Formats: sequence, structure tokens, C-alpha cells
Amino acid sequence: MRETNLTEARIVSERARTTGHCRMFADLVEEGSWVDARIDTAQPNRMPAPKPDLRKMLVSLGPVVVLEPLIFRSPIQLWVAILLLPLAAGCPVL
Repeated sequence: MRETNLTEARIVSERARTTGHCRMFADLVEEGSWVDARIDTAQPNRMPAPKPDLRKMLVSLGPVVVLEPLIFRSPIQLWVAILLLPLAAGCPVL
């Protein structure tokens, strides 16, 4: 409470909101729909040319560098927004 100058009730609500977001992200990662996987099957007999088997999915691009602001109203929520999202997408965070 000294670090953020927030009341105890506010800290408790921020913690509840943050853990709720963490659970939602964990559920999404486990479920796997975020990769937007698509399979377009081949049609070898299609005319005038055969259609190849096409597969697509979202992948993480690489590391994320975090430059944390010095002043922020909710350090707990900052952690969720800046660290948890790239980690959920499979990106390492520096």
C-alpha cells in the first residue's frame, strides 16, 4: 500500500482483477483458439489445376522487450498487461 498509495480495499480488488485476468489468459492458452489454425485440404482432381494442401496458424514472432514506466497507478495490472500477454503468446520477455 505504501508503494502505490492505494487503500487496502483497492489493493484487494486489484489483486482479484489481476488473478481473474491471469485465469482467463491461462484458459485461452489451454483452449488454443488464439492460434487461429486453419486447414484447407487439397483437391488433387480440381481443374484446371490441382489445389495444394494449405495450412495456416499464428505463431509468436520473437522476444518482447519491456520498458516499464516509472509511474503507474496499478503495478499489478501493469504486470498483467506487459508481461502476461507476450508470455501467453509464446514470446520470451526481456
